[in-house]
This record gives sequence, C-alpha cells and structure tokens, in this order.
Amino acid sequence: MKEDRVIEHDETMVARRRVVIAAIGTGGHYFPAFVVAKELMQRNTEVIVLVRRGFSENRMARLQGLKTFPVKARAFYGKSVLNKMWSVLLFIHSTYSLLSLVKDASGIVFGGFGALPLVAACLIKRRKFFFFEPNRMPGRATRLFASKASVVFLGLPPVDNIKGRLLVTGIPIRHEFKKTMADKMTRNRSFKTVLFLGGSGGASMVNELALEVQEILPDNYRIVIISGQRDYDWVLKRSNGRTSVIPFTHTPWREMRTADVIVARSGALAAYEILSTNTPVIFIPFPYAIDDHQYHNAKYFARIGNAVVMRQEQVTAKKIVKSRTKEHTEEGSITGKYRMEAEMHEEEHGDEEKAREEKRKLDEKERRQQFEHHLSTLADKARSLLHSLVNLLEFRDVLLSDHYQKSREAQDFVYWIAESFSVFRLLMGQDKQGKQIPENIEATIKMCTEAEERADEKERSRKATESLKLLLAPKNKKEVK
Repeated sequence: MKEDRVIEHDETMVARRRVVIAAIGTGGHYFPAFVVAKELMQRNTEVIVLVRRGFSENRMARLQGLKTFPVKARAFYGKSVLNKMWSVLLFIHSTYSLLSLVKDASGIVFGGFGALPLVAACLIKRRKFFFFEPNRMPGRATRLFASKASVVFLGLPPVDNIKGRLLVTGIPIRHEFKKTMADKMTRNRSFKTVLFLGGSGGASMVNELALEVQEILPDNYRIVIISGQRDYDWVLKRSNGRTSVIPFTHTPWREMRTADVIVARSGALAAYEILSTNTPVIFIPFPYAIDDHQYHNAKYFARIGNAVVMRQEQVTAKKIVKSRTKEHTEEGSITGKYRMEAEMHEEEHGDEEKAREEKRKLDEKERRQQFEHHLSTLADKARSLLHSLVNLLEFRDVLLSDHYQKSREAQDFVYWIAESFSVFRLLMGQDKQGKQIPENIEATIKMCTEAEERADEKERSRKATESLKLLLAPKNKKEVK
C-alpha cells in the first residue's frame, strides 16, 4: 500500500516532468506501455503506471521496477445492468483519485477500459493526454476521445478514419525481440518445432488444435504450447512425449527464436512481435474480438509479412499440417506462402465450385425445356391467329348478328381472335398499349404466360367481344344502310 501512494509525497520529483501511463488490460496493453515507460525514465522523466491490484499488469510492472498507482477499473461493455452501474461508480471513484496525480502531469493512454479514468482526470484538470492505439480497428475509448487527445499514436494503419491528430508509429516491442531479430539462433535441423501461442491469457481453441496436430504431425517434429494458466492442467495431461506445455512465460522470444512455424492469435502486440522474428506464422483471429479487430490485424500482417490467415471456423489440424509442409518446402519464403494460400483456397472451395457448376447445368437444362414449351405454345397461337383472320373475313356479317354473339361458340371464337391479336402485337414488338418492347423471345413468352395466368376466361371473353364490336362496327349510320 505504502509503495503505491508514496509517489504523491516524494518532493525530490517536483522539478522533474511527470507522465502517468494507463496500462490496464491484457499484455497487448501493458507491455508496450512498459517499453515507453522505460524509455521516458531514461530521459529524466517520472513515470507512474496505473494498475489494478492483484492483476497481471501489477505483477509485471513491479518485475520491471516501475512505480505503480492502483485504480479500480472495470469493463463496461457487454455486462449486465447491475455490473454497468457498478462500473460507473468505480469509474467515478478512480477519476477522483487521479485528480491530484495528474495536476502537474501528462497522460498516455494505452487503450482498454482502464484508460477512461485517466482521460477524464486529464480533461477535468485540463492536462495534455495522448492515446496509443495498437489495432487497425480503433477501440471505443480511442474513437470516443481521439479528437480531444493531443496526438493519437497508431501501431498500424487504421481501417477507418478517426478524428484527431494521427501519427502511425508502429508498436513498441521489448528490446529482447529486437535482439532475437538481430541474433537469430541456429536451428537444429534434425527436428522441426511448431509453437502454439494463444496470447498472454492463452486460448482454449489453439490449445485443442495443438493437441490434435500432435497426433498427425510427422515424427521429426516437436510441439511447444504456451497454454495459459487456465488451461495448463488439462493440456499437460493430454500431451504426449514430444509436446512441451508452458503455462506462461516472461521470455516468449526464447520459444519464438527456436520455432520453425508459429500458430497464434492475432492480437496486435503478439503478432507484431512474431513478425519481428521473421518466423513463418499462421494467424487464427479470435472471432469474438470487438469489431473483429484481430481479423483486420491478421490480414494486414499477411500482406506485409511471412504469414497466412485462417478463420477459426475453417481451420483443422490437417490444414495446419499441410500449411507447415509447404512453408518448409519453400524455407518459409513469400512464394511458398502464396502457393500454400492457393492450395488452401482450392481445397476449401473446390467442392463448392463443383456444386455450383452442377446447379448451373441443371438450371440451364430446365430453362431450355421451359423455352421449348413456351415456343411451342407460341407457335400454336400464331397458327390460331392466321386461322382467326381468315374466319374473320369470311364471317364478318354473321359475327355482327346479336343471336350469334350470344352463343357459346361465338364467345369461344371471339376469345381466340382477341388472344391472337395479343400474340400478334407481341410478335411485332409492342405491348398492349402499343409501346415498343425488347426484341427478346424469352421476355415475350414471359409476358404471354403472365397474361394468361392473370386474366379470367369470362372477363377476357367479355372484353374481347366489346373490342371486336368496336373493331367491326361501321363508322357511321350511312354505312349501315
């Protein structure tokens, strides 16, 4: 307790600049914050790191020799109403406790829900604060307060534009990764190593996948799983002799240095660190990450580095083994990566393409049969048209008699004449109003079919009779006489 609060009363720090850093959340939040904190300390700056008591960022900050200040931050999104109310109360309490701390300080926020109390305290005290956003899809806290920040530092180019002063800087990584990149360990070629890494907290899906892969991987391979504390016991129990299980490591660069292939989630920091080692990697984005930010990270890393992306719902142990083989055939080259992606795409979508082709052929056959049927119907109506025109000329006077018009035979005859004229107009490229229609036989057939389905036989007969009367009636009384 004393170690947390002594920073407020240390009078030797009065002449030095003070920076308060919010590093609350997962390793992707606090590890870059610690790198920046150490750099600032080397430049004669007092650095205070905000942490939660009993959480990993508190333990890691003390291991790094950093001064800490405890706050009571709690996630707000996705919780019940009661938890949201409690989160608001803790937010107010944490903000109030930070007011005296930020009075003569600047703030640096490394994303996450723990950033909000520091941002609020800086706004109340009118102090400068800076955001660091590692992901391509900015978090909600970043989007909400980016316009108020002095500068928003971006680890990766953003997918969407956000308001504010933006500067793409890359992600600060630990010095040991830089050393690993410069001093790559010579690998023992008598066997290959596949490293499964689920992030600072582990990933059950990645652990389960690793255990499936160990059953079908060739004998000259061994597996290393960084499982996380939560899954360590059951993963260790199911592992075989060539699989090593590590619950957590403070030195992941050592495992990455000896790995030939890495299978990992695509949190911004972990992915950035993996790519810095120039080791071939298969990214499996966490599908439930907010705004699917891990997928956007992975797609960007696959574009610039030696990496491929597999969606969680598509990945299988066989695909992992196949992709591993292709990577090693090409010695992890970019050419090998693209060839592997092409084969994976062919395997995933080959059956789907065949099904679509078969469906297309069946649809085409059915359409051809329908066309032949409608064409036959149209030919019959065309013959009826010629027959009706001949009869019309021969029986003009008979058709005008009232007795004949009342008979069923006359109604049927008049109906077919009207239908014939309708078909004739369509063949001439006109609709019922005399407007031009496309010269498309399928469209013509469709219009005929729709007309037949909509019209009622009696109604059409009545209208056809009236139309025929108007067509054949004399224009004036003199012609009647």
